Amino acid sequence: MSTSASVQLRAAILVAVTCLAWSADGVASPGPEASGSPGGLVLLARPSLSGPEYTFDSEEGYFKIHYTDQGADSTTLTYCQAVACAADSSWTVQVEQMGFYAPPSDQGLGGDEKYDIYVMALPYPGYVSTAGEPTDPTTPNNDQASHMVISNAIDDPDYLNCAIAHQFQHACQAGADVDESTWYMENCANWMEEQVFPDADCYLDLMGQGSIRNPWLNIALSSGSGFAWAWFQEERVGAGAVLEVWQNCAGVPGNNTS
Repeated sequence: MSTSASVQLRAAILVAVTCLAWSADGVASPGPEASGSPGGLVLLARPSLSGPEYTFDSEEGYFKIHYTDQGADSTTLTYCQAVACAADSSWTVQVEQMGFYAPPSDQGLGGDEKYDIYVMALPYPGYVSTAGEPTDPTTPNNDQASHMVISNAIDDPDYLNCAIAHQFQHACQAGADVDESTWYMENCANWMEEQVFPDADCYLDLMGQGSIRNPWLNIALSSGSGFAWAWFQEERVGAGAVLEVWQNCAGVPGNNTS
């Protein structure tokens, strides 16, 4: 097969496997978002912490961590250092090693152009918001800057790591196309947890949900519990298939996955 034909076939398979994921009828079981955790990208303004705000930069210099030691949002420097370490690892794997889009600059909204992570009280592990954030005028992408908010009460180190890897994938997705469907964003974010922290296995908590348990159901209604779709793309099409989907989405502004 010629190189040109091979590229065309790969592109066709990528489109087909993404479309087949949501072509079946059915009602999925509640996914992780049913408990109140927002999925994909949300629209919430940058938070105000419950006490004096302290900041420090992550060791690799990619992130600025915002926290307080008073009130409901109170946490410790040790906890925030663990957040920063997980965030640096997430950037290294997702952006530098795997080639996903880096989050666009917020043009100094958090004090400088480092990516901002706020640690505070939440009823769920975390979220990424694009509300009030600038776009990147230097790219043709339908992209947008964002900020991350992480719970101050994730006791298990593995779950903390996975929460940050998951949310950072959403920040990278916003660097490609902010208008893609939540179901696909969640699929990829749950899959990404295992790429960054392969020993954590947090995805196992989703094994009994949605289309994983009931494979005839619409995967788009399974949201994060359809994470195996990203694995299927990588296995069926080849390493880098998920990235290629996001690159294709970046090239065509608007929702390409609904």
